[in-house]
Parts: sequence; structure tokens; C-alpha cells
Amino acid sequence: MFQIVELTPTSGPEEQQRVFRQALRELGYVPGENIRIEERFAAGSEDRLREYATEAVRLRVDVIFAISSIAIQASKAATKTIPIVGLDVESDPVASGFVASLARPGGNLTGVFLDLPELSGKGLQLPKEAIPGITRVAVLRDPRMDPAPLRAAEVAARSLGLRLQIVEAGGSGDLEGAFRVPVRARSGALMIIPSPLGSIEN
Repeated sequence: MFQIVELTPTSGPEEQQRVFRQALRELGYVPGENIRIEERFAAGSEDRLREYATEAVRLRVDVIFAISSIAIQASKAATKTIPIVGLDVESDPVASGFVASLARPGGNLTGVFLDLPELSGKGLQLPKEAIPGITRVAVLRDPRMDPAPLRAAEVAARSLGLRLQIVEAGGSGDLEGAFRVPVRARSGALMIIPSPLGSIEN
């Protein structure tokens, strides 16, 4: 029976997994009948993702479905031969080193990548327009993620006359302290750059 392992950094099922299963059914692959799907939830732990990726290789699965850039990183480190289907809305696959180029990616990775760093820049326009006199905006980001969205935000901030206060949180244990920083600094608004950490805490 065809076997797939799903790797996700969250602590439970994501909407992407439901969509993935629906797409498989439409292609004639029915879990439990002609395909087996093993779920692995890392609950925010990169070490656990690496362990699960290594386990998938040991089980000789047919495909690894990796949700998020850190799951893709763990999978690529574990195998150069098992096909990896990645779903990543946080990073540029070329800049992140996942593929050589979009035209000729090479290797064993394919998937959907939606890197739109300019959205971070546009996200600063709303507080600028909505809050009179705002001069400082705090930006919460996961340091493990692609820096492109942050760079886009910095460019937009300069054009809007805003100062950015960068706050980093690399794990769920960092969030409480991270949220205190913009309060103490009296930032006028807080913008959060999406990452798997945000999905976990939601």
C-alpha cells in the first residue's frame, strides 16, 4: 500500500491536511483503502521534526508531505531520494536553498510555495492610515524564517516614515516576553510576520 508521512510543526491537524486528503480522494487515493497516511505533529519542536523525518526514511515511505519551511528543511536533511511534497507560505524556495532554481529545481522536492514578502510591506500601511501620528511599529518574527518579509517591511517603513522595532520569538516559550517588548517601548502597533509558531499558538 502506498504510504505517505505528513510532517507538520503544529500540535494538531491543519486545514492544509484536510485539503490534501480531499485532493487525494479526487485522484482516486482513499486513505485506508489504497493509501496509508501517517501523521506526525511536532508541536513546535524542530528536534521532533528531525526525528520524524528520520523515522520516515527508516520506514521507507513513498512520499513525505512537509508543511512549512522548517518541516521541509528537516525532510531534505533526512533524505535525498524520497520525494518530498512541500507546502510553504513563508519563504522563497531558492533563497532558502531548497531548490537550485524555479526553472530547474533539481533534487527530490516539489510542492507549493507562496512567498509574498511585499504583503509585509503593505501590512504597515494600515496602522499608518488608521492611527494618527504613529511613528513606531513593532514587528514580531520567527528568526528561523526567511528574512525576505522583514526586508520588505523595512523598505516600506522607510517610505512611510515609520520606525520598526524588531522582536524575535523562536518558540512558544518566547512569546510572553516578546509581547511585553512593544508595550514597554510604547510602539503604536504590532505586526506579526506569519510563521508555523503563529499557527501553533493559534
